[in-house]
Amino acid sequence: RELIRPMEDGEIEQICEGVLRAMTFGEKADLLHSQLAAPKATGCSSFVAGVPRLGIPAMVQNDGPSGPNSIYETTNLPVGLLTGCTFSPALAREYGRVLGRDLKSAGGNWQLGAQFDVTRSPYWMRCRDTFGEDYFLNGEMAVEETLGLQESGVGAMAKHIGAYATNGDGALCLEVDEQTLHTAYLHPFEQAARRGRVASMMTTYNRVNGRWCASSEYINRTVVREMWGWKGNMTTDAGGNREFSVQLGTDNEMSTDKNCEAGVRAYLRAGLLTMDQVDEAVRHILWGYGVSGYLGMVQLDPDTGLAKEDPGRREPIMPRDTYYQDRISGLLELDQRVAKEIASKGIVLLKNEDRTLPLKEAQLEEGIALIGFGAKYPVYGTGFERSQGVQQYIRTPGQALRELEPDARLTIEPMQDLLGRTVLAAALFQDEECTRSGLVRTWGILREDSFILDYSESKAPFSLPPG
Repeated sequence: RELIRPMEDGEIEQICEGVLRAMTFGEKADLLHSQLAAPKATGCSSFVAGVPRLGIPAMVQNDGPSGPNSIYETTNLPVGLLTGCTFSPALAREYGRVLGRDLKSAGGNWQLGAQFDVTRSPYWMRCRDTFGEDYFLNGEMAVEETLGLQESGVGAMAKHIGAYATNGDGALCLEVDEQTLHTAYLHPFEQAARRGRVASMMTTYNRVNGRWCASSEYINRTVVREMWGWKGNMTTDAGGNREFSVQLGTDNEMSTDKNCEAGVRAYLRAGLLTMDQVDEAVRHILWGYGVSGYLGMVQLDPDTGLAKEDPGRREPIMPRDTYYQDRISGLLELDQRVAKEIASKGIVLLKNEDRTLPLKEAQLEEGIALIGFGAKYPVYGTGFERSQGVQQYIRTPGQALRELEPDARLTIEPMQDLLGRTVLAAALFQDEECTRSGLVRTWGILREDSFILDYSESKAPFSLPPG
């Protein structure tokens, strides 16, 4: 932890050259390709092993625009769309800090959830994770979230560059004129690259103007490198690489094996790829490590300029997991306060006839109805690629109003109750003669039989959930 230190370009470039000259061909090829699973359970979505013998740690990449996915409970942040409704770059910076703090605490170091797409349709299922439809607002918020993430000691991956609003539909080919592409779709990413020094970017699944985004030399080279001068790591979305694409500007592929070592060797033999292009891709990945603080273990030999090696270190260097200690010290309470502030400042009241809100004492005495599934039951962590939340903080609107106004006369009904009504155990029987009431559990894993977590060694400072 004490070696996590974001660096400036000059220092990064010096270390990059020392590392590149000391790397083997196999180590370079391994960086171009990420795996799905880490050596230990983290809840990560993707994993890059790094170069252990040279002090390059693993890249443990977790999803979650609204709080990081993890094996632990992490802060269930308001969705990005509501954060955009605050119109507050300062709160976007806090949003990034919470994402970074929670992720680092849980043993991750790369946040795949910095989503800077421009919303074009409210029907798009990922619309909730964006800051909205205004590209200028998106750009300002993108810069601040990136800075918040990376000053917390994790790498930010901005997604999905290339005009994305298609629910991962790779069959679509979008035709976008040059001005709209740059002014609207690419603008937030340009701001994150130029002003936020974002460590990495993720391409989309679809095609833009005839090219798969992972294979778009125009976006991956002409735009981000030549026009913007950006030096970070360009990676593909999970399974989004359709062909060998290192020579087209892809630095790292996620969850495919097109750019693996065999592919690199084949393209080199065919004369379709040069070692300079391989080194360029590795240099971009290492720059992402450096700007987010993860080149601090590398030591350069003062005589040769080469990165020193520890030949005995072969296992990936994993980020330290400090979740239980951080929970004791109040990290989740701190982050919960930020989430609450963003939620309260982002709420937009579309209609308030007769000044119904805020509620008055007479209304509370007369009676208030809360109608809807979420009024009665906790609804949290919905969708995917986000935190499921911290159970001890979750309250339904009905619970919250009862706590705030214990004497209020409340009627709370789900309207369409998907959970049904409770059936008394006395009405259920285990035998045809109806002599034994109740149910027999026939599915599930008992705590003492669980192989997922050794509760005796976890030293958890609070009671763990059953099951």
